[in-house]
Amino acid sequence: MRYKSALLACFALLSASSAATIAVFPVQGVNTDKSFADAFALLLASKYETISGQTVISPPKAAKAIGADSNLAASAQTLGADEYLEISAIGLYISRKEKRDFDTTAGGQRIQITVNTKGDDNDEEDNSDNSEKDQAMLDNSKTVVTVVRRAKDGSQIFRSELTLLTYGDIEEGTMRFAASLFKKVPINDTRSIDNITRKEGMGRNKLFVNKIKGIRIGMTYVADKDSAISPFLTIAFNYKLDADIFFLELGAGGRIPSELAESGKRKYGGFSMEVGGNYYLINNVLSVYAGGGVNPFMDFLNGLIMQMGVAPYVQVGLIVPRNSRICFYSELRVAQNIMPITTGQAADTSSFSYSLTAYPPECRSYPTEIGVNFGIGF
Repeated sequence: MRYKSALLACFALLSASSAATIAVFPVQGVNTDKSFADAFALLLASKYETISGQTVISPPKAAKAIGADSNLAASAQTLGADEYLEISAIGLYISRKEKRDFDTTAGGQRIQITVNTKGDDNDEEDNSDNSEKDQAMLDNSKTVVTVVRRAKDGSQIFRSELTLLTYGDIEEGTMRFAASLFKKVPINDTRSIDNITRKEGMGRNKLFVNKIKGIRIGMTYVADKDSAISPFLTIAFNYKLDADIFFLELGAGGRIPSELAESGKRKYGGFSMEVGGNYYLINNVLSVYAGGGVNPFMDFLNGLIMQMGVAPYVQVGLIVPRNSRICFYSELRVAQNIMPITTGQAADTSSFSYSLTAYPPECRSYPTEIGVNFGIGF
């Protein structure tokens, strides 16, 4: 009997939960076209009803319950809603049907807003430069929309915000808002290949927000279990593509053995390149990062032989100040050669007109490189 009562209680609870009602109130807009506000609110109500499975009171019906004091919590209670959505939109542009006329009078400068309907049916002019089109849309169509999901007493349950291009982003935007508010997840987490907004895909809205060029120098110790190899100095041009939480880097330069003039020492060096990626562990003015990459190089400073090498690496680094045009960084890097490196010379010297007895015997190994780098970016 108790088991049956518990099942009935659970069923009643689930039924009550599924029968929840949410009211979607009209958009409270500033510098926003009424047609955009009406379309956004209606479509959001439809999307929210589809995702949540709840009963949704549409904006036109919800608007009738709003009193003279514009108290949405009281209006939601009048409607019998358990929750409601409060929508605000701010247009960051001069209306497409308006222009600014400047009139200088004796009393100073007066700015007058006048209606301009010319060309209203052809708002987007043909322009071969897509980036210019994108910028024009940002300048004339950008709207910041905020939607707050509230309980019937007015307390906030969840809040989401997204910048849209008016009209063009209504469908994708309402889909994202509905999922974000119902599931209570950040709106960026609701993005998929099917609902990317036009603003997010714009040509000038690039992933990389900063490009850092610079010079890097360092010293690398070479560890090898078979032989002692001369450490080398590195100097390179470094190029970073710096995003918000990570960066990619490219580099090209040279490796100069510290004992280059001493033929009796094992060594290798020459031209080198690198490509890698790093993630910011601490993302601030003083930032700490970690990552890795690959360092291919051409060795032509090892006696009379020429060879290629490839050394994948991992590193940790520090960059400061990250918010400045000029920054300084330091890195601790460990690289492991995955191709055999030959040091010294073979015993057969018959093909040479001079003696190579000063060179150590030839040795092939896979040395590990441990280095410290310092650089400046600008």
